[in-house]
Amino acid sequence: MRAGLGLAPGQELVMTATLDAVPLARRITEHAYKAGASLVTTLFTDEESALLRFLHGSDASFDAAPSWLYEGVAQAFRSCAARLAITGGDPSLLSKEDPEKVSRVNRATSKAYRPTLELIVTTSPLSLSIVLI
Repeated sequence: MRAGLGLAPGQELVMTATLDAVPLARRITEHAYKAGASLVTTLFTDEESALLRFLHGSDASFDAAPSWLYEGVAQAFRSCAARLAITGGDPSLLSKEDPEKVSRVNRATSKAYRPTLELIVTTSPLSLSIVLI
């Protein structure tokens, strides 16, 4: 926690992970609290649920993203929370889906996430990504 992430005692940690990384996220949470984290918040993404959007979601859903969620994460970074991302999902998950819909989702997500990303790049003091293969 201190060497890789540089987590300071009393600092919050915001972690993102896919569901297949739950055991690792729990270990990281344990060690973050042992290192003195004041709060560890983990946001999990579910790839199968993302696929269900393409199979059953309305056309309008492909132009929407949860900006309320990204604003909350941005607020955590404004308060100097550390960031840890566990990535490594299935890169071919949406390969059979309509490329235009995939593009629309990516644009909407990028637009909603932009303020948070700017904070990560410019002001977030601590950020670490772990890629699972």
